[in-house]
Amino acid sequence: MPIVLDDNLDPSLYPVAYLVGTWSGDDGAVQLPDGGRRIVQDVSFSPVTLQDGTAALRYECTTFVLDAPAPKPKSPFDDPEAGAEESVDEAPRALLSTETGYWRATGTQPLILTDPGADPNLKETTLEVVLSNPQGYVSALDGAARGPRIELASVHVARTESGTQPRPERRMYGLVNGSLLWVQEHVVDGETTPYLSILLNRA
Repeated sequence: MPIVLDDNLDPSLYPVAYLVGTWSGDDGAVQLPDGGRRIVQDVSFSPVTLQDGTAALRYECTTFVLDAPAPKPKSPFDDPEAGAEESVDEAPRALLSTETGYWRATGTQPLILTDPGADPNLKETTLEVVLSNPQGYVSALDGAARGPRIELASVHVARTESGTQPRPERRMYGLVNGSLLWVQEHVVDGETTPYLSILLNRA
């Protein structure tokens, strides 16, 4: 599916223009203390112009846990008709988390500067992301967009006195066949632990 750029989109956001819009998915999985659970998620990215004239993507994400087992791992390259699972529209759900925040693109450089083996014609766009959670914490992540792939990692986390202690994390977003794949890992004692994965489609 071709990406249509909004005429009003700031050029700094062109490398992540494919994120703009609303996405949803109902066959994700999250690893909770009591085991793997199925999730549904709604995500939106909308461009905004900040007070200083720079641009950002406003981000909102809501995730619900379903009273249903986690889906079996699958690839976005699989035949969507093969092994189709039953609808989860009627399954009881509980709010797992909400996030709001802003994504900023802060510069573009040849990819070969960070990966000597990369094609010298490819570029990466550095990203800074700030997220807030109603459980009383905020987190800042940075990373880069390289074509249809985005990688982010925590650089700062903070919480209020009564807020939940956030875990450092890593995230990967990838545009695959018009869908948005999101994988999230927690970092514990320097080791990454799978936490959440979902394939989102444009709503």
